[in-house]
Amino acid sequence: MIALEYATPTALSSTTKTQLNGDADVVLPSWAKSILAVSPVLASAGMTVDETIIAKMTIESAELNVSPFELIFDPIGGGLGTETASLASKIPKYPLNLACKGGERLQVYGTGLINNTIEPYAGAVLVLSDAPPSRPQTKAKVGTLTTCGTANVETAGSNVEISGARKLSEVYGVVSPTGVTITVEGTSGYFRLASADFLKPLPLKFPAQPCGGAVGTGLSILIDGIARFPVDVPCSQRTVIEDYCTMVDTQTTAPQFIVGVLYE
Repeated sequence: MIALEYATPTALSSTTKTQLNGDADVVLPSWAKSILAVSPVLASAGMTVDETIIAKMTIESAELNVSPFELIFDPIGGGLGTETASLASKIPKYPLNLACKGGERLQVYGTGLINNTIEPYAGAVLVLSDAPPSRPQTKAKVGTLTTCGTANVETAGSNVEISGARKLSEVYGVVSPTGVTITVEGTSGYFRLASADFLKPLPLKFPAQPCGGAVGTGLSILIDGIARFPVDVPCSQRTVIEDYCTMVDTQTTAPQFIVGVLYE
C-alpha cells in the first residue's frame, strides 16, 4: 500500500527557518512502515521585479533517524519590468527510504535563502508505505549559497561535510539569478565536486540548468528545475566535499549558486 501525506503550504518568513504544515508536526499514520520519498513544493505568492525565489527544505524528528535530510526547492525565477512571469517547474521527487513504526511525529521546515519581498509558500509531499524500505536510507546535505565569479573563472563554494556515508548516490546544483538581469543575458555554467575522501579519484563535473535571456524590458528568468544526476561514488564514513562553479557567461549582476548531495 502506498499513500501520500502533505506538509501543507506555509508562507516562509524571510531567511528564518519556518515550520511548514501550518507550524504543526506531521504525524505518520499507524500503519506506516516507511517513508519512501519526499517531494518539496515551492509556489510563488506574487512576483517582485529582480527577485528570484530560492529556499531549502529540512526534515527533522526526535522519533526518527532522519537527519540530515535537507534539499533545495526548485527555484522560481524573477525578471525585469511590470510584465514579468514566473515558472514553477514539475514537482521533483527525492528518495528517502526511512524505516518507521507508525505514529511518529516529524517536522518539515522551509528556509528562504534570500529575503523575498513577497513571501513564497512552501510544502512537502511524503510518500508512505505499509512495507519496510527495500533500499538503504538516503540522507541529504546542501552547501551554502555563494556568489558566482566572472566567466570562465572557477569559484569555490562551501565545503559540504557528510558522515555515516558509504557512497554518494546523487548530485545536483542550482545557479540562481538573484538581482537585476539585463535583457539578452543568459545564464549558463557548470559545477565541479571534489574530495580527498572519495575512495577513487572520480570526476564529478556537471552542468547547471541553463536560464535563457530575452530582448525587452519585461524579461522573465524561467528556471525549469534543478540539474540532477545519479552517481555511484564510494566515499569515507566522514567525507568533506569541495564544491565549485564556473560560469560560461558574465552577467551584469552575478548570480549565485548552491549544490546538494544525496548519500547512503
